Amino acid sequence: MYSRNRPDAYPRWKSRRESWSCWLARPLTAVLIVPLLIAISACGSRQEPPAPAAVDKAFVLTSRAAGTAFSKGAYGQAADLYRQALARAYARDDREAIVDTQCNLAVVLLRLGAPEEARAVVEEAKAELARAEQVVPVRLVLLEATVLYRTGETAAAWDISEQLLAGAAEAEPGVMAKAQFLCGLLAAERGDEGRLRASIAALAKANDPALRADLTELRGYLAMTEHHWEAAVQAFDATADLRRETLDYVGMMRALARAGEASERYGRQRAAAVYYLRAGRSASQLGWQREAVDWLMRAQSLARQAGDTRTLQAILAYLARLQEREPGQGR
Repeated sequence: MYSRNRPDAYPRWKSRRESWSCWLARPLTAVLIVPLLIAISACGSRQEPPAPAAVDKAFVLTSRAAGTAFSKGAYGQAADLYRQALARAYARDDREAIVDTQCNLAVVLLRLGAPEEARAVVEEAKAELARAEQVVPVRLVLLEATVLYRTGETAAAWDISEQLLAGAAEAEPGVMAKAQFLCGLLAAERGDEGRLRASIAALAKANDPALRADLTELRGYLAMTEHHWEAAVQAFDATADLRRETLDYVGMMRALARAGEASERYGRQRAAAVYYLRAGRSASQLGWQREAVDWLMRAQSLARQAGDTRTLQAILAYLARLQEREPGQGR
């Protein structure tokens, strides 16, 4: 996830908001300093090495546990552990640990479907850096743009992502690849086919599994733009598989819903109903209740149209469970 400030940190950020998207980022890994035991000869007079810096083991272990939980897809547990680590970082007044943990927590909150809470955490991280008159790292700028996108502030997200790409030479390739993905998503939403194609070209040689999933997803959006519905279904279906392999179940859930949309436009109601069922089922287990209800209700309508009674029965069963969990949902 987020890493500590680097020499390639982006210049102090000034967006028009003066204060929005994982990917995508790696879990924080605090490294314990292990003393190096040096044998000293009885007849020698070697100088002993300086004592290693003290390490807050409670903070390190909690942060590592949070990163492990995130890597396993246990986002709720990861959020709780990062909050504990953040409290410890505040207690020791460790600015770097505070900002690192805030950024990691924001990434987890996005996976949990809490973008507004993630936004607040990002703002706190930026304020912490401002008080110390430190630059805003590129990873945090990208995280802000992602949060803005997920909260519907697409114009602001577009501005930041475009400026990020304009300064691509100053940042590491992995960050820029994620910025390209975000730009591609925004371009698809804006109907900017040229910019969408540019993002696809920029990711064409990606080897990382998560970036391959990003590339495949953008190809699905391009096929949608061109009304190539079958190609879109195949791309989003493949994206769901890739997201599953990287334990990105939220990204998988969204890809299944997109495959449902493309199938529906292709005139394949039964296939669309199944995709929406799968997306809704996953969403309900991940805690995305509103999305679960929306997709399951759409699946219900399409299954009725297709006369697929078996799928319809499964959909109704999941809707009933959601109603038991959240009275009034799914009606």
